Amino acid sequence: QEGQTFFEYLRDRMISVDTEYQTTEKVTPESEIERYTGIHKVFCVAFASSKDEWAVWIDPTKPQEFTHLLDDAAERFGIADPIFVNYAYEAEWEAFHRLGDSPERFHWIDCYLLYRLKTNIQGAEGKKLKDHRGLVDAVKSMLNVNRDTKEKQEMRDLCIADKTEGREQEIMSYCLEDVHDLIPLAISLLDLL
Repeated sequence: QEGQTFFEYLRDRMISVDTEYQTTEKVTPESEIERYTGIHKVFCVAFASSKDEWAVWIDPTKPQEFTHLLDDAAERFGIADPIFVNYAYEAEWEAFHRLGDSPERFHWIDCYLLYRLKTNIQGAEGKKLKDHRGLVDAVKSMLNVNRDTKEKQEMRDLCIADKTEGREQEIMSYCLEDVHDLIPLAISLLDLL
């Protein structure tokens, strides 16, 4: 739009997304989709745009009721042609497939791949790099924001062990914290290209 920079235009189309789920690593897959995705239960999906945020608690006994969350997020944020932003796309793609959605219908930016590209370029320039490429490290490196890795591990462990009952709000808050960093992270990484 007139008067916008390219990055402002991109930012206004972006919706960041994160999911929390239990994998089939410690449970027997109950269906073909669980065998395909490796995900037993999706517990939470969080979204944020540059102006708003939204978290959804998924009833794992009724995943079929959540098959259009990507469309719902685009509609909720008023973005006709969204670009979804995440960190390590396989996790979100598998979670949405587990819910019966088709994430390939949309445009995506994977901050993990962009961050890997950045660190590989720096490595090629002869700089010594640590091999840390998680979201916490990317956010610290690119945005100078510190995140609590202990809390991240605790929330993940609750989901993996399916001990989420009574902790739903806490897990959704944690999931929303992750999506807050993704759009600024994507913009800062794209600005390097």
